[in-house]
Amino acid sequence: MTEYLARLRTFGKRRLFRRSLLLFCTVWCAAMLLPLFLVSFNVYPASDDFALTLDVTEAWMRTGSLWAAGEAVIERAVHMYNTWQGTVSATLLLAIQPMVFSPNLYFLTPLIILCGLCLSAAYFSKALICRMFKADTSICAVFFSVLLTMLLQFYPALGKLFIGIQEFPTP
Repeated sequence: MTEYLARLRTFGKRRLFRRSLLLFCTVWCAAMLLPLFLVSFNVYPASDDFALTLDVTEAWMRTGSLWAAGEAVIERAVHMYNTWQGTVSATLLLAIQPMVFSPNLYFLTPLIILCGLCLSAAYFSKALICRMFKADTSICAVFFSVLLTMLLQFYPALGKLFIGIQEFPTP
């Protein structure tokens, strides 16, 4: 009976350690992302943001139809693919911005990029650590936290995410 109680105490300590580890990883990631989310409310469109969404914005303002805006997105993507760069996914994403529907929605652009970055890191962590290596969720959370830290700290152009603040300061 005492051996069973000793095992139960050890199991409880492990569970407490895992929960503490998950809590620490959650707080760490929230502390890293919170300033970036807060700064995103102060960005504003600049330079090529207007040119890349002009056709789509005109179609939306003229018709108010998502179908017409979708056609304009495809036309813009084909034009950019043929004349400027050859990546279809990038041209589609450049033409679709929340600014198309209202200039006041531009703050969503960095939020969408940050959410995409976090979701891709979470998917990669879960696929690699939980599914492939069959590890525990707490180990996956630690790997995700380290990966997200590396992605955010060594992102080649994180300042470009907030282009309105970085490149065009107001006097």
